[in-house]
Amino acid sequence: MNNTRNVASNIPRNLSGDSCKTEMEGVAEKTVFTVGYTVVILVSLVGNTLLISTVKRNNRLHTITYRLIINLAAADILVTFCNMPGRLARHITGRYHWFDGIPGIIVCKAASFISDSTVSCSILTLTAIAFERFCLVTFPLRKIVTIQIAKYMVVAIWLASFLSVSPLLYAMSVREINGVIYCYEDWSPLFHQETAAKVYTVIMFVFLFALPLLIICVFYSCVVYKVWIRPVPMACRSNRAVELDARKNVLKMLIIVVVVFTLCWLPLHIAFFLYFFQVHEYLCGIPQGGFSIGSVGLFLSHATSAINPCLYVAFNKDIRKGFRNILLSCWYTCVRCCRK
Repeated sequence: MNNTRNVASNIPRNLSGDSCKTEMEGVAEKTVFTVGYTVVILVSLVGNTLLISTVKRNNRLHTITYRLIINLAAADILVTFCNMPGRLARHITGRYHWFDGIPGIIVCKAASFISDSTVSCSILTLTAIAFERFCLVTFPLRKIVTIQIAKYMVVAIWLASFLSVSPLLYAMSVREINGVIYCYEDWSPLFHQETAAKVYTVIMFVFLFALPLLIICVFYSCVVYKVWIRPVPMACRSNRAVELDARKNVLKMLIIVVVVFTLCWLPLHIAFFLYFFQVHEYLCGIPQGGFSIGSVGLFLSHATSAINPCLYVAFNKDIRKGFRNILLSCWYTCVRCCRK
């Protein structure tokens, strides 16, 4: 699940690195990824910040669903700060930069732990949102998920996220290979390196990708049946028409968010399995030069942080209005300051 593992750094399995050549990006690839990461960083920071501000300001958005969406936006902001600037610097310079010594080890462990915690938080938050929508639609007369319970859910999500990636606090270390210093996933001496890496990869894929997505699919399948497929009695149609339309719109938005998350993270998971299970084929690591599965998969996983706020703007008129009002307010403030 984590995007700072050996896959992302293209660390060779042949730790001497003698037979491994460094792959250089062409001008086209370097330009695409540099521009792409610049846009993703800007859109993610601005979009998620505006999203949080809009939800806080608009009483109509003070629902449990949007409180959980704020948690997702906060995780996206942390991913943007912790992961993307380093990746952008690598594409600009064409080199992998890390530093040795105790500071390097501390930053390596902390950066991996924080960034991977936010990724775990994202999928668990999407699962919590699906559960909340399921309860709301399936049991309309019972308030199963209250505001207080939602707060406990957010705390539980972060605690579970920290716990799930805590093994990285042991495994991540700094190593120099062929004159290059890497932030490297090394499970020795307590565990067998290859076995531990495979087990961790499978566990993270199952419990923080495949299983949550399966649960989300079950919840949303039930919700779709209740909202779209099951017929509504004639006597109730006029009263519930507006409410059902609103729920359908929110449901479409949330399902698309989950689909985008799945499509953007699947290539990187494939890269993880290739690196940790196809040992002999990838002695020099997953290829990162050009538009390879390693580079594209990592970029797509980061891009979800910028895509999410765009989806909320596209599907919710209150969020669109909130974005517009905040941007206009900032614009008028800048104009007044310039005139002074």
